[in-house]
Amino acid sequence: MPVYALTIKHPWLWCILHSDKRIENRTWTPPNRVVGQRIYLHSSKEFDHEGVLFCEQQGVELPSEYHFGCIEGSAIVKGYVRSSDNHWFQGPFGWTLEDVRLLKVPLPRRGQQGVWKVKK
Repeated sequence: MPVYALTIKHPWLWCILHSDKRIENRTWTPPNRVVGQRIYLHSSKEFDHEGVLFCEQQGVELPSEYHFGCIEGSAIVKGYVRSSDNHWFQGPFGWTLEDVRLLKVPLPRRGQQGVWKVKK
């Protein structure tokens, strides 16, 4: 069971959980404590309206409703890249994710900035 979580705005989290987005763009590198580890993916209460067009241009069919303020899935943080030809990379750092898993039922939780420890 993961110990840490990362909060991500929709529609980006949707694209990770339901499409081929395996790079999460950040202005900072992942902390060493989560590299190689499974972390929870938490949906922010905020929504990135400008991201919708980009996601749709990538061929992602977005839903009409989203969960907010919930742990919705998990992934292993493989590492990060500083550049990539991957269409999801926008930099300056792209956290590389693998083995993404969707939870059957979203778990309501209060998120935080950065990587945060999940309270049971």
